[in-house]
Amino acid sequence: MAKIVFLDTHIAGKNPGYKKLEAIFANTEHELVGAECKSKEEVIEQAKDADAIITTYTPVDREIIESCPNLKVILRNAIGYEIFDFEAANERGIAVCNVPDYCTEEVATHTIALLLACYRKIKVSNDLVRSGDWKVIYGYQVRRLSTQTLGIIGFGRIARLVAGYAQAFGIKVIAHDPYVSEEDFKAYGVRGVSLEEIYKESDAICVNAPLTKDNYHMINEGTIAKMKDGVILVNTGRGQLISTTALVEAVKNGKVKAAGLDVLEEEPLKDATAEILNLENVIVTCHIAMDSLDAVFDNYIKAADSVIELLDGNITYNVLNKDHAFCEAV
Repeated sequence: MAKIVFLDTHIAGKNPGYKKLEAIFANTEHELVGAECKSKEEVIEQAKDADAIITTYTPVDREIIESCPNLKVILRNAIGYEIFDFEAANERGIAVCNVPDYCTEEVATHTIALLLACYRKIKVSNDLVRSGDWKVIYGYQVRRLSTQTLGIIGFGRIARLVAGYAQAFGIKVIAHDPYVSEEDFKAYGVRGVSLEEIYKESDAICVNAPLTKDNYHMINEGTIAKMKDGVILVNTGRGQLISTTALVEAVKNGKVKAAGLDVLEEEPLKDATAEILNLENVIVTCHIAMDSLDAVFDNYIKAADSVIELLDGNITYNVLNKDHAFCEAV
């Protein structure tokens, strides 16, 4: 019997998906332990004899990994994986996983929703009406979608769906992803381009890339300067991909016409006076792009199934370090 420790039950314990996770493990020989880890010390205490760790928010670093001698699997039931120490996991042959495909449709839909809201000036007009005013001609200029070029940074599952949604509105789509072949771009009716071309040609830019050590603040004062005047920016990737300071200044001076953000550098952002929240041309949602009841269930089911398969010695589709995982030869 293996022991699986879920680190974040103080956050996810009432989630209907977590109840599904409990039900799945109840029908196995494995033991699922729901922990409420609010510090590294608590993680080490709760997971010291774990065979697998599941986490949503709590980072798993070298110190934690080295404190868990039985550990074989670390899984984040989310898409991003920046919270893991891969080097430490690789040294031990620990399989590191995410759940990369549980909310593809939801995030793509949210991306397009933010993009359309920016294009159609939804927030600006809504705020105006709620202030007791009514003007048809107010705020920034709106353009017909069929005249526009959307640049997508990153071209994985979500971005490919975003491209299809955008094309349905008549928007021309270009994309950049160094890991995608020209044939794959063409298969989706998209022209693969360099980042420089994204900045130069795009009327709107959607950021759908994961956060890595190499792309922190990839959207900054310098790269914004290369963009078209009046560009629209949408970020449903990670908040740290865009410099908030640079974005605020670009919106204030009109270089960026509007922005739609589901992710921020600081989360949760509870300071209502934060400048990014007080720009009328900026829409901010609280990291909800992944949310739907369907996605929640899909997430926890795939997390449970992956851990069970891995503990049985079978490689799964979502192992991020296949060359180092203990089950690589299976």
